[in-house]
Amino acid sequence: MSIQSSSWEVAEESERYRVGSLMVEVGARRVLRNDEEIHLTELSFDLLVALLRHAPAIVSRKELMREVWKGLVVEPDTVKKRVTLLREALSDDDTRQSLIRVSRGRGYGFNATVERFGTGVSRKPLQERRFTIYLVGFTLIAVVLIVTTLLFLRNADDRPVVSPYAYSDPGPGLQEGMLADSYRAPDVSDIDPVAYQAYLDGKILRRTFDLVGAKAALRHAIDIEPRFAAAYAELAICEIGGYVYQPGLEVKLSRDKAIDLAARSLELDPTLPEAYAAGVAIAIFLDWNWTRAEVLLKQGLAISPDDEYLLAYLSLLTEIRGDTALAIRLTKPLVARDSTNTKRHYRLGNTLYKARRFREAVDAYQTALKLDPERPFIHLGIGRIHALQGDAEAALREMEQETHPTFRLYGLVIAHSSAGNETAAILALNELLEQGMPHLAYWVGSLYAYRGEIDEAFAYLDMAYELRDKGLLGIRTDPLLDNIREDPRFNKLLLSMNLD
Repeated sequence: MSIQSSSWEVAEESERYRVGSLMVEVGARRVLRNDEEIHLTELSFDLLVALLRHAPAIVSRKELMREVWKGLVVEPDTVKKRVTLLREALSDDDTRQSLIRVSRGRGYGFNATVERFGTGVSRKPLQERRFTIYLVGFTLIAVVLIVTTLLFLRNADDRPVVSPYAYSDPGPGLQEGMLADSYRAPDVSDIDPVAYQAYLDGKILRRTFDLVGAKAALRHAIDIEPRFAAAYAELAICEIGGYVYQPGLEVKLSRDKAIDLAARSLELDPTLPEAYAAGVAIAIFLDWNWTRAEVLLKQGLAISPDDEYLLAYLSLLTEIRGDTALAIRLTKPLVARDSTNTKRHYRLGNTLYKARRFREAVDAYQTALKLDPERPFIHLGIGRIHALQGDAEAALREMEQETHPTFRLYGLVIAHSSAGNETAAILALNELLEQGMPHLAYWVGSLYAYRGEIDEAFAYLDMAYELRDKGLLGIRTDPLLDNIREDPRFNKLLLSMNLD
């Protein structure tokens, strides 16, 4: 039976399914068990309907991503978690056995026979409607990307960055004619399930700051699947995140490892957004080469305009260059995509803080805190704002709750300095200095700047520059540095970083 796509909404009204003891009414968006309604969230209902429409076939995670999360980019682990929630909601109270089964390495299906009733059972309307949604969605994304890129490039500076590890060529990158007609990017289904799970574990561990565990998991994935491009890219980002801020060999060693991994990733899959993201991370964090980062961002976003890694780095690069307004506009949609992602709320709070939008920054920090009360740096962020607003008592309360021991001391210096309690401030500062250098160079410099000790501030900021301390990436916008911005040495430092 053929159904015109324009009649899909009408067809949905009578589209129903029975599976086991469940009756699913698509038009009414209801799920009944023995005439009693089971309340599902919108995403869980859409996931259930997608599985029903494909039954009895097994539905891959990739297909579910396309049908349920239309126009969005989500990780396979998101699908896995949503299936788990749906299975819990639909399990029988007595047996606790879900109707949904997992086919390892293939996807999801049903353990029971699915009966269809009414119209709307043809898959052609769904495919046509999805195509229309994608077409409209990608058109909107393209328009937004063009506008933001034009704004971003308006103040781009093409002068070479001053860095002992900088290089001038714009590659590696996707060049015209690089892909053969027969080229096909690897599909998730092509990857060994154990290797893919190790890759997902590595991504999760990296985001929880367990870089040692993340690297071990990713290397395991590569050992199983030596051509697993995404695992190489993720491992490159781990190398960047874990390097020690020391001059000379240590930084160069991490940089060389990261470059080799990123290049291997791009070689295996020239269309992989994560490969470009790894290159961008090298350019930003290790080389301070903003022009190269910009080139790789343009190449990567041309392939995948809505890739979250690349958009996050685009936001970071605009912030580094001082355009916090654009950085905020780029970050907010990423937060909206995954409202339970603590790191994104925290990142938005930091950008709002640097834009001096303190009330909004506190709101973002508070949201992050509700999602993860133990996450480091959040109380520090809130306390820092209280100190800048002159509320030393509130600042001290927040700093005392900071979960990172080193940055708790850092925060206490700010709070006590704000309160005019010099004895307590100096004690906390001396204890912080005993933690040792070089990884605190920027942070100590920012403390001295906030306290108005200008020469000491520049001594540590110069040290941070020599050590390529990533804290310096916020030099254009950090409010704690406001006391030293009129000093000629500040402009000289900006110039040396190609940020004047």
